[in-house]
Amino acid sequence: MKDFLIIIMIILSGTIVLATQLDNTSEWDSVIDVDVDMPFYNFLLPVPIMSKIMKNAKAQIIGFRGFNLIQLGYYSKTYFSPLRVNELNAYLNFGTVLLFVPYVDLGIDYVSSSGFYAGIYIPVAFLALNWIRSFFHKKSVPLAGVNFGFYY
Repeated sequence: MKDFLIIIMIILSGTIVLATQLDNTSEWDSVIDVDVDMPFYNFLLPVPIMSKIMKNAKAQIIGFRGFNLIQLGYYSKTYFSPLRVNELNAYLNFGTVLLFVPYVDLGIDYVSSSGFYAGIYIPVAFLALNWIRSFFHKKSVPLAGVNFGFYY
């Protein structure tokens, strides 16, 4: 049963949600019928991450570093203070997509004593080509993301 739950949590781990705003000149206006003032939500696939625990000199968890299997890039989450179970923990997350395209997030996680975590983050800098194109053409803007998963 525990293996089944771990598999489910891995599948759901790292799920993020982005909201996008379409404008009057969007190429999507001719494809889908959308109210311009209504947010259009995109749901991205889960992002499993293989990482190792980073600890300070007192053996307290201060973050995770590893490889993002879906985005094919480096991943690093560093907490501003050592991780505290059953409390909110602020962090800085940075890494790469496709091995070299960088991104940076700021967020807050709640980690339970069972290893389940949930949180919210704001993409501070996501330099992927689609985001840059969207930024300049005002077709979409990442607002915030939600993440959850299981540390084991």
